[in-house]
Amino acid sequence: MPAGAEGLLFLPYLTGERLAEHTNSRAQFFGLQRKHRRGHLFRAVLEGVAFASWRNLRQLQACGQYPQQMIASGGGARSPLWLEIKAAAYNLPILSTRNQENGVTGCGIIAGVGAGLYADFASGVRQTVQFGKLISPDPRLRDYYHACSELFDTLYRQSAALYDRLDALSAGPD
Repeated sequence: MPAGAEGLLFLPYLTGERLAEHTNSRAQFFGLQRKHRRGHLFRAVLEGVAFASWRNLRQLQACGQYPQQMIASGGGARSPLWLEIKAAAYNLPILSTRNQENGVTGCGIIAGVGAGLYADFASGVRQTVQFGKLISPDPRLRDYYHACSELFDTLYRQSAALYDRLDALSAGPD
């Protein structure tokens, strides 16, 4: 499936948006045509989640903070496609972990620091977490996703005006 899902965008706000002025945002597919199949929808969902996360990362950047790289863990980190999409969308290298249950690993590190097994969290991570492949941003995809994210942002802003009206209609005729 090509990048951009042949003109299909997905706003991934199935449970609203938590880091925005409109917490009642809605999910939507934009640009859906008869030619689009399951693979298009799948790719659009992966890209839409990446674009939404990129919106949040830009807010960090506006505050003078921006990571030099991302670390991916858990289920999504097992998808090379999604890591490639996110690396290009964020224009950041992404380092995956080999550990599958990083939440449990983190709890173990916290307990290890508390019990004196590790001197600090950094040494606990060094001794426990195993890193996998580093995914670098593809410059061709990065530039393309930058243009896609501009359209994504425009769609989000223009749709925001409709969410309150949709909420009012959701109650039904009474």
